[in-house]
Amino acid sequence: MRNIGGIVALACVASGLATSSAGAQIVGRVLGAGVPIAGSSVTLWVPSDTAPRQLAETKSDADGHFALPADALRQVRSVSYIIAKGGEPKAHAGMGDNPAIALLAVLPVDRPT
Repeated sequence: MRNIGGIVALACVASGLATSSAGAQIVGRVLGAGVPIAGSSVTLWVPSDTAPRQLAETKSDADGHFALPADALRQVRSVSYIIAKGGEPKAHAGMGDNPAIALLAVLPVDRPT
């Protein structure tokens, strides 16, 4: 996998655009206070005239890493965003899912193609 760009937002979710034989992916890591958050629901959204439209969804792994397919994003010429909700911070392992976690990363219009 070759990283072709990077974006960091809110100091909690880091992502970049990468390509592989499986196609373009947005890769990143869900972090809270610098600590990985496992099992977070990570969703890629784009705005629309009526309501936000979901393009992809996945879960972060034990180290907070995630990968979302980005092929549909290539056709969107507007700001898009990733929301990470819930999960278990590694600093509090064994305490289970924390539904109060909600993080946002905004992807700019001028992202790599």
